[in-house]
Amino acid sequence: MARASLQCRTGSGEVTSGNVPTRNRRRFFAVLLCAIVLLTIEFAAHAVYFARYGAVYTRSGLVRHLATSPEHDGRRQGHEEREMVEIAQRRILHPYFGYAMDRPETMGAGGDQHPIQKRGEGRFVVAVTGGSVANQVRSVLADALRDEFASRGLAREPVVVGLAIDGFKQPQQLATIAYFLSLGAEYDAVVNIDGFNDVVLPIVDNHERGVFPWYPRSWDSFVNRRPSQMQLLGAGEIAYLRNQQRELVERTRESAFGLSATLGLIRASQLERSVGRVAEIQQTLLAERAELPFEASGPRESVDDVAQVYDRAAELWARSSILMHGLLASRDTVYVHVLQPNQYVEGTRTLTDEERRRAFDSDHPYAEVAARGYPYLFEAAGEIREAGVDYFDATHVFAEIAQPIYSDTCCHVNRRGKRIFADAVARRILDQQGAATGDTPE
Repeated sequence: MARASLQCRTGSGEVTSGNVPTRNRRRFFAVLLCAIVLLTIEFAAHAVYFARYGAVYTRSGLVRHLATSPEHDGRRQGHEEREMVEIAQRRILHPYFGYAMDRPETMGAGGDQHPIQKRGEGRFVVAVTGGSVANQVRSVLADALRDEFASRGLAREPVVVGLAIDGFKQPQQLATIAYFLSLGAEYDAVVNIDGFNDVVLPIVDNHERGVFPWYPRSWDSFVNRRPSQMQLLGAGEIAYLRNQQRELVERTRESAFGLSATLGLIRASQLERSVGRVAEIQQTLLAERAELPFEASGPRESVDDVAQVYDRAAELWARSSILMHGLLASRDTVYVHVLQPNQYVEGTRTLTDEERRRAFDSDHPYAEVAARGYPYLFEAAGEIREAGVDYFDATHVFAEIAQPIYSDTCCHVNRRGKRIFADAVARRILDQQGAATGDTPE
């Protein structure tokens, strides 16, 4: 027959076509092709997520990443992030250590433990001070200590108290420890993980803006009662963006589509763009110069050269650590001072290709200051050691690790880096604890 298809008449008079099976097959193959494409995209998204964040994709993992990303921008992290304008922050003024977290349940301290802890049989109370990197280590230190106790045959349950708050620098660590000890806190050990903030932030956040370098970072943002129109508008936009970020986290937590790595990457990108915009606003506000009242500027620091600020920052850093050591020794508390690593410190790590793409920016405001400032810390560390402080230079702690460690262009590390660093700190703490008490396996 010349006709391309056959028709037959059913008992009801209805005409059917021999093309129906063909159309069904086409639909089936179209659906199958779509499914293959979607699965390929999803598998690729899982691979990209793992390469980018160093972890297998899960919805809960994405939620954790989104919840912390506003605090740790993956592109230009850290530059005036969080401390720039008080109205857009989760920080509040504190009468003794400058600013604190807006968290009554921890008395303003970071972490998830109440800061007033007591020593007790079978427990090991460790307080962690410092800035955001110290906070990263704190988040996994309990697990690291638990494993280290087990490897030594010791029956102890670690209780890790977070006294570190992003942006803290000396003498805030000293003031924080003194404050909580005065309120009755008892710690078996205190680990102070610092150095980067102590030499970088006095210059970038304060000195360059006419604020006393040794005040808390961006102090004028907390106390200046006469904000400009630009500051008010910037604060408003930052608050709006922060609210959007929180809503994005909640939608991801509640949506069934959060199981998709593809959607997860899209939402992570949305958040990074939002965080990037916040950083842009904050840099704009940084550039605005205004005559500050004394309460916002503090004493006028007279220096002939910025090198003097580096030198004084390192001296203050060392002196504060020595004072912490003396204070804690009087309470029979082990004190370990850890100098944190940083990707801009020459000779401490060969960065991977991924780290050079994601975590190294020679134009970052912190890059040159960190590279120039750390040698001052290395020199001042001699005084710390001479005073009998257990000082741990951890700048090479990642030197032999071939996988990516640094996660942003400031100073922060990924999950792998946190655990490696925490393991090293846990060993150092227990070595000191054993030396101080004669602790032996049970």
